[in-house]
Amino acid sequence: MAATKTTIAPYSVEDHQTWSRYYARQKKLASQYACKEFLTGFKKLSLDPKHVPEMKAVSSRIHKMSGWKLVNCGDKTVPMKDWFVAMKNRSFPVTDYIRPPEHFDYTAKPDLLHEYFGHLPFFTDKKFADVAQKFGAMCAKANHRQLIQISRIWSLGVEFGLVREKGKIKILGAGLLSSYGECLNAVASIKKGRMRPFKLENVIATPGRTFEWHKKYFVMNSVNDISATLIAYGKREHLL
Repeated sequence: MAATKTTIAPYSVEDHQTWSRYYARQKKLASQYACKEFLTGFKKLSLDPKHVPEMKAVSSRIHKMSGWKLVNCGDKTVPMKDWFVAMKNRSFPVTDYIRPPEHFDYTAKPDLLHEYFGHLPFFTDKKFADVAQKFGAMCAKANHRQLIQISRIWSLGVEFGLVREKGKIKILGAGLLSSYGECLNAVASIKKGRMRPFKLENVIATPGRTFEWHKKYFVMNSVNDISATLIAYGKREHLL
């Protein structure tokens, strides 16, 4: 499949250079450590390696594959419940902000590098997209405690999870695959055996880390464990 051609505006030459440099580095890392679901989705997404993605073009491609669309949230952080409720409607909020070169390795502000490279490859798969919608539907009905606990299932699975694959442990989490430093931190943790099984009670009792690397990661036997864990929680809390 040929790479999607992009519209240059409103991004600068410097922005496109940042994207190109980031794309090359993360793709090389993902080819070594990412799970097969990510690699398959990344190929289907077919991002342009030289230009910042154009939201409408990528949204159209994803919609044809899984029925989802992208919605622009500008450069603002979307409140957690609003973010999940958008997913109830098969809409994935994406920022149009790209980090400046001086913050190439880390930005505290959400940016499109994480979203397009980390998350969107999975949304080319209808099965995963259906699970993401279920997160949104449950969060729409959740109280504050339940919302926090559901967000931990998402964070420690979809954002920072690991998965067993043919006797090896691979990286699934979008937050790992889009971060060079934390991806390597996860690889080091795998080698040292610093992992926990992805079990419901352990996951919902573990706060996610926003501005620092995780000290331990949760490992699943398959990507289906995310859905199974979410459903188990929903039944227990009467959200299904």
